[in-house]
Amino acid sequence: MGLLRAEYDRVSPVGPEHFPVAYAKTLRMIETEPEIEPTSLTTVEALTLVLRGDRDEVTLEHGATVATALPQGRLAVLPGTHALPMENPEVVNALLLWFLAGATPAADRPAPRLGR
Repeated sequence: MGLLRAEYDRVSPVGPEHFPVAYAKTLRMIETEPEIEPTSLTTVEALTLVLRGDRDEVTLEHGATVATALPQGRLAVLPGTHALPMENPEVVNALLLWFLAGATPAADRPAPRLGR
C-alpha cells in the first residue's frame, strides 16, 4: 500500500488526505464488481496484451486463461507485482511500444532456417 499511497499523494488533484476514501472505494470495487467470464472475450478481435507481474495477486493461471480466451491474446509476465507499471516503467513502456508497433512474438514467427 505504501507505493500506492506515495503515487496517489504525488498526483492526486484533491490532495493526499483523500487517499483513504479512494483506497476504500477501490477495495469495495474489487470485492463487489462482477467477474467477467473468459468466454465473453471470444468476440474481441483486436490484438490484446495481457500484462502481469510474476508476484501479482492475480494468478498466472488467470492471466493465461484471459490471454487464451482472447482470439489474438498475448500474455507477458514481467518481474513485479500488480503495480508493475509504477515499479518498472522503463520495461513496461518498452514492452508496450514493442507490442503497439506490431511486433510478433517468437512463438508466432516461422522458425529460422539453418544452413543453406
